[in-house]
Amino acid sequence: MNRPRKIDSKEMRRINMRNILKYIVESGPKTRRDIARHFKFSDSVVWNLVRELESNGFIEEKGKIRRGKRRAVLYGASSNFVSSIIVNVGIFETHIGVGYLDKRCVVKHVIRTSRDYEEFVGNVKETLNDLIESLEGISKKTRLVFSVPGVVDHSNAVLAKVFNLGWENVNFRKDFRDLGLRVIAENDADLSLEAEFFYSKDVKRKRVSFLIYFGRGLGGALIVDGNLIKGEKFSALEIGHTQIYPSSDLELEDELSITRLIERVEEITELEGKTVFEKFESVKRIWKTKPDAIMDIIDNFSLKVALLIKNILYVFNPGMIIIGGIVSNIWSLLKDRVMEILKSSVPNFLMSSTEIRDASTTDMPSSMPGCNVVAIKEIISEI
Repeated sequence: MNRPRKIDSKEMRRINMRNILKYIVESGPKTRRDIARHFKFSDSVVWNLVRELESNGFIEEKGKIRRGKRRAVLYGASSNFVSSIIVNVGIFETHIGVGYLDKRCVVKHVIRTSRDYEEFVGNVKETLNDLIESLEGISKKTRLVFSVPGVVDHSNAVLAKVFNLGWENVNFRKDFRDLGLRVIAENDADLSLEAEFFYSKDVKRKRVSFLIYFGRGLGGALIVDGNLIKGEKFSALEIGHTQIYPSSDLELEDELSITRLIERVEEITELEGKTVFEKFESVKRIWKTKPDAIMDIIDNFSLKVALLIKNILYVFNPGMIIIGGIVSNIWSLLKDRVMEILKSSVPNFLMSSTEIRDASTTDMPSSMPGCNVVAIKEIISEI
């Protein structure tokens, strides 16, 4: 019979520091008394742990709050601690940004995604070198995180395949090691759901949560009892490659591509903006002001989204379905029509147990905060 491994005082101290930092990052600034009550630690223990986290640059004072006759100091994650440099790869565009320990993510550049991988590497390195040189707060702890719309072996940062770009067996860790940052690579849908689970209480309350990721293609992510389901070869939930008809090569993502939706709207009216994100914002404005102009296109797309959600409800029975992707507020655009279809085709007992909402991110692809989350989790785990 194996005996439980003994934990010495130094290791216990590191565990407590990790838990406190995770608590502050997830929940926002806290006083020492808040921390003591949450973990049932003595005031002296909390004082020492907070002081060490502060001296190592993980947390900083965020002001004071009145507690009775005294004013207590609030401690939050350091605002200038760069936790991640983010490369969010899309089929047409790659967003490059910065993530901070206090949960902020900022898009710095949007560049064209080259189908030629060597050209892509050169373009990204040129952009990253300029960005890194201009940033304060980068350290050996900072991660370089790639979000990719394909099958990713996250343990080795290897992209097995991106169907819509033709890239295969790409080793990001090897190809970007000269930048001097530790490299992480992960699937875009998985990253989006990672972010929702890390930050959103409603997702944590559900046993089963499903995220639909709309881009040039279509992806999915699933969390069951707090665990992200990846499959034997990391290709679980690649729902976009579901074949629709046995006599045709047509796949689900051919019908539910957000970029193709935009292209269909552009065939009948001009859209404002240059990026996919900007053009989708223009689609939403048209839908709000002149819905008749694009009614047939939105209705057709809504019908297919409703059928997808219906299948997800029957196959996975999730408590939460989140709609995310390279653009924001897709659900707010489609909700009324999709719910009308679902209410007429799905039993109420099944619908009533599931919440559906947009991803929390509104100003960037929903996978970008997830890039920062996986970086933060690694940084905390190594304290």
